[in-house]
Amino acid sequence: MDVRIIKNSIPAQYDSAIGDIVLQISEGNQKIGEITSKKYTLFYVDSNVREELAPDIIKYHIWSIRNLCPQLPYFYFTNCMIKNKNNVIIRLYRYHTVEKTFEIIYEVEDNISLYLHQKKTKIFLLDENYILIEHQYLKSNETDSYQGFLDFELFLYSMKEQRAFTITDDNFLQGGIFDIFPISKNICAIKIGYDLLEDRRFEKLKEKEIAVESIGFVNIKQMISDILVKQNNIFIDIVDQVKGGKTIPCFQVKDEYLIYSRVSRDGQEEVIYYNYNTKEAKACINTSVFELTDLAKAYISNGKPYILTETKKGLRLYNIIEEEIEWMFEKDSVLKELTDDWIVVEVKKKRLFRKAYSMVQVFQCSIKKVIVQERGHFFKLFHPKEDKLYLFIK
Repeated sequence: MDVRIIKNSIPAQYDSAIGDIVLQISEGNQKIGEITSKKYTLFYVDSNVREELAPDIIKYHIWSIRNLCPQLPYFYFTNCMIKNKNNVIIRLYRYHTVEKTFEIIYEVEDNISLYLHQKKTKIFLLDENYILIEHQYLKSNETDSYQGFLDFELFLYSMKEQRAFTITDDNFLQGGIFDIFPISKNICAIKIGYDLLEDRRFEKLKEKEIAVESIGFVNIKQMISDILVKQNNIFIDIVDQVKGGKTIPCFQVKDEYLIYSRVSRDGQEEVIYYNYNTKEAKACINTSVFELTDLAKAYISNGKPYILTETKKGLRLYNIIEEEIEWMFEKDSVLKELTDDWIVVEVKKKRLFRKAYSMVQVFQCSIKKVIVQERGHFFKLFHPKEDKLYLFIK
């Protein structure tokens, strides 16, 4: 295993890795309204070379961008140009990491003052031609006692035709898209419907105001086809569905598992580990869940489902299938990352009459050993190839 430790890393969002290229996103020095610009830096780890991506284009995180085709060699970013007092032209760029070229794939005129407080936009890159765009707007509840991003407008955009196609499915329009994660080249996991745990919506929305929440799988090509022919019911292979009495406030895809939580009004959480290959599910119960921060910490490591618990003696990882504690970490440990075959823990080491320091430990789950132990603060871990591991610390 070739382990590269990158010390004195800059404070940044370490977003993606394509081969040996890591994208670092840090704060810029420009502002438009309340939005601060971002600096995109491409770090070629193997050659230890950094270069700014398209330095002449000022970048802003105006939209939330989800790339559903991670196998393609692209990074995405947005820019905006002032048109008049209130309006700007927002452009979505696609950067080719091999050819080192970029192009505008979508642009729109919009009121920049709406963003952050009155409007949000999600962008889903479905393939090399189609983009799914969702606008979220503030909406008051029936009694005017609460406002949330509960009003949705969705459409499909073709880059080749430069044309938008309105989405007419009521479930999408009433509840919006919570998130989408890629599973294979053409299959994605999707959740539609806003959750009721955020802002304690259980208490603020009446039954008739609540949208159905569904979680399942979509075939991207079929979804595109359904939208193009104005199908009112976009096909989703439903795994679970709730309304009113329960909510699904989180979900993720790890290895061959769809992990999500189902929380009832009385605060009981069912953590579901659904294996989408075997179609088998495992579950565990957590109680007193009334806010997002109360949710159980669910993980998959080396193909096994775990729950993280905190004790006076330190962190414990409980194996759901074997029903036993499999990993124990010393006191003053913080779990920083758990992905694939790797667990990253940062431990605060205290010394008598001397200043405490932090130690980053990287465990390889398959062999249950520490393979890296380095002083510093953890930023990010990448495992781009079987024989390579990149650790960013400060």
